[in-house]
Amino acid sequence: MPNLAQERAPGQTIELPLEREVSTIPRAKDSSKWEYPSAQQFYNALVRKGWETPEEHVQMMVDIHNFLNEEAWQEILKWEPQYVTHSHTLSFLSDQKIKCFCLLWLGIRIHISPNSEENLASYR
Repeated sequence: MPNLAQERAPGQTIELPLEREVSTIPRAKDSSKWEYPSAQQFYNALVRKGWETPEEHVQMMVDIHNFLNEEAWQEILKWEPQYVTHSHTLSFLSDQKIKCFCLLWLGIRIHISPNSEENLASYR
């Protein structure tokens, strides 16, 4: 994970939490989990992008962001077994290239983007 600034943004008037929440979503490179940004990091990113954001609403924005990511991940986990005969084989594979390769190897037709198609070419 990149080192995201935890310092207050210029002109920031209230203190924002610095704690980060660990996700249930596995990372592709190892067995660790993703970490969500703290409210301060989230706010700093919005300021950096030039988005006007009321500081008092940032924590709620972070909570919604994290909730939506977690719910989307749960939907993916529910969806996967419907289309993959050997879902237990794929559930621990978080690397998208490897998942696509396994699906293709199992003979399951999938729609992938042109970018993914280029990445998969190295596995064929």
